[in-house]
Parts: sequence; C-alpha cells; structure tokens
Amino acid sequence: MMRINSIMLAQHFLAENIGEGDYCIDATAGRGKDTVFLARLVGETGKVWAFDIQASAIESTKNLLEEEGLQARVQVIHDGHHHMKQHIKEPIKAVMFNFG
Repeated sequence: MMRINSIMLAQHFLAENIGEGDYCIDATAGRGKDTVFLARLVGETGKVWAFDIQASAIESTKNLLEEEGLQARVQVIHDGHHHMKQHIKEPIKAVMFNFG
C-alpha cells in the first residue's frame, strides 16, 4: 500500500488544476523543487514567480531552473512573499507555500 503525504496530495491537486499558460507563485522558493514543479505545469506559455528572502535560496532555485532548462518560465524574486502584490499584476491560478 502506498502512503500519501501532504506534499503528494498538494502536487496531485495542483497538477489537476494548473495547465499550459497559467500563472503561479512559489511563495517560498527554497531549493527550487516546487518552483520547477510549477514551471513544468504552466508550460512554455505560462509563468511562475518564485519568492525568497534568502540569497542562498535564490541562487539554488536559479541553478536548478537552469539545470532543468526552465529558467525562461520563471522570474525569481529576492523578496518576501508579503510583497508579491508589488511584483505581480497578472491573475494567479495558484500560490504554493512550503512551511517545512
């Protein structure tokens, strides 16, 4: 029997509801794994904004995006997610937070 955790459940829900051309936010970029996940979902015509206040997280996210060839779909922002309204005017389909 496969155990389902909260991350798997959230990713399943997002995968069912986000598609090509959508706009999403990764509010806490961290190492970039959620950013990459969202970037794949939004496709070539969508966009992801990834926020983090830590310079090391910004660097890690940018590196992972480059390794995966997804950097064109993402704007990485060195700022807190509480300022997202200052950076984004487009209608957002989903916002992902990782409190772990």
